[in-house]
Amino acid sequence: MYKVLGVAVLLATFAFTSGNRSASASPSQLGVPVIVTSGELLNQTEPFTKTLFTPQASGLYRLSVYATLTTATPGSFSNWYYGFSWTDVTGAVQTASPVLGSQDYRLGEFWDGAGSETNPNYYGGVTRTFQVNKGTPITHSMSFSGNSGPDGTAYSVFYTLEKLK
Repeated sequence: MYKVLGVAVLLATFAFTSGNRSASASPSQLGVPVIVTSGELLNQTEPFTKTLFTPQASGLYRLSVYATLTTATPGSFSNWYYGFSWTDVTGAVQTASPVLGSQDYRLGEFWDGAGSETNPNYYGGVTRTFQVNKGTPITHSMSFSGNSGPDGTAYSVFYTLEKLK
């Protein structure tokens, strides 16, 4: 009798607890940004333009970027500028450029491109939020401004693109 009762209790316990999971086992995905791409471009010496992502649905995105000069050229007065572009609900290509900038005579982080090295809005990485139409690429680029073209300097870029909505 006790064996039958024990088996019944075990079966009932199993039936009531199977399928239940702790909150940490399956977190809700609602409202959580999704990383669609991230990467790093290390010790680059040339300008570039690359597609980060082409969304299959319109949405709100956030790009976080950090850039730093890894090899300087003392005495140079050239500049590197990081920017990106996308197409929003207006149908027009929008450009955020420069987002980050750096003169290439000293090592270190780029400054917020809306300022200048002597009067930066802030140093460090930046985060920008923007709306993108489906089927239109989000691109990013690094351009060089100087008298003679890239001059032996090198930079690294670290980025993460998230879909917010």
